[in-house]
Amino acid sequence: MALILFFRARVFCGYNLDMSYLSRWQANAFRSLFFLFLAFLFGACASAPLPSALPLPTARVVIVVATNSPATATNISSPSLAPTNTLSPTATNSPPTLAPTDTAIATPTTHLVPTATFAPSTVAPTELAPTVAPTAAPTIQPTEPPTIAPTLAPTESVKVAPPASFAPTELVAIPGGILRMGGKGPEDDADEKPFHDVEMYEYRIEKYEVTNAQYQACVAAGICPAPTKNSSYTRAAYFGAPEFANYPVVNVTWHGANAYCAWLGRRLPNEAEWERAAKGADNLRYTWSNSIGMHFEWNAIFHGSPLSFCEASCPLQNYWGDVNDGFPDTAPIGSFVGDDPRRDNSSGFEVVDLAGNVAEWTNNWYYGNAYAEGMDIYGPSDATGVKTVRGGSWADEPRRNSDREPQAPDYSSDRIGFRCAQ
Repeated sequence: MALILFFRARVFCGYNLDMSYLSRWQANAFRSLFFLFLAFLFGACASAPLPSALPLPTARVVIVVATNSPATATNISSPSLAPTNTLSPTATNSPPTLAPTDTAIATPTTHLVPTATFAPSTVAPTELAPTVAPTAAPTIQPTEPPTIAPTLAPTESVKVAPPASFAPTELVAIPGGILRMGGKGPEDDADEKPFHDVEMYEYRIEKYEVTNAQYQACVAAGICPAPTKNSSYTRAAYFGAPEFANYPVVNVTWHGANAYCAWLGRRLPNEAEWERAAKGADNLRYTWSNSIGMHFEWNAIFHGSPLSFCEASCPLQNYWGDVNDGFPDTAPIGSFVGDDPRRDNSSGFEVVDLAGNVAEWTNNWYYGNAYAEGMDIYGPSDATGVKTVRGGSWADEPRRNSDREPQAPDYSSDRIGFRCAQ
């Protein structure tokens, strides 16, 4: 560095320092003073504390002075004199020309200050916090009471028992025993086979089919849906008409039948329960015997018909025109009861109207191969889309106790009713 300053000094002074025209002692004295000045200058620069961020400001100062004329140097130092006050600690013993280099490097940091002014604008939206607190309070408080109040009312109404004046159908106890389930005759349907034995448990089933009056009470209580029609096949006013109060209810879906039984704390019977009640203790093919017999003998034996089916008074294409049960469609419950000769009441159990009057909903999902796959009592656990209807009706020929009929649960008919079990 001293050599650089030496040669720069030669150029700055404008003459050669060998100074041969001087006396030798004067030349030596001048050289000594010049090198003392350089040593003093170098010592001052070395002892001054330098900022870590500023790389060798002294070299940059000397370069500016050497490359520019005196006039231009004064122009550079004049605008930078003001910032030198702020950075004076870094250039205490240096020429004032150090200030421009310090301020030139420090100015980028001053430009960072305005970025802090954006912080208040971003922080300002924190004033939204008060708006969040009030919105949470009103949404929680009003929603709780409405959701609790309406849900309690319906659940309590469903549990309300039928009124004291309501008379449910009496239940008949069916003992445990062997049910010879299905059919084995060549005329029997495939879904009735194989003919097999089932060990049955004890249960109870209603003696008669559910009447119009009984189902109307469930509708009035708001539990059961009304029948899909108030008429029967031949009667314009049937459901709700006092003269037909003791007739079996019809035009009820499986859902309506299930709701009624649940209202009483009962249920729809499964297929095995229904068939055991119909076949009786003797496992008969029909409720009154193992064979239909000669139909022309019925008038002599039964003085009419042992059950309500489609005979001479039926408005449909009848099956037996020489037998007449006296009713164009449904008959009052219990109209075909007797032991000698036996009519439409099961042997040993005395459950009535299982072969005629109206066919009946059961709880089982229908599956044609249920017996072969061991689903004879409860049926398949997965929904099949159709439920099983059992028994004959006023619109059918006399049916076997093992006959099965699939119908959709939303289906209703003026020939289908139901009874409950427990």
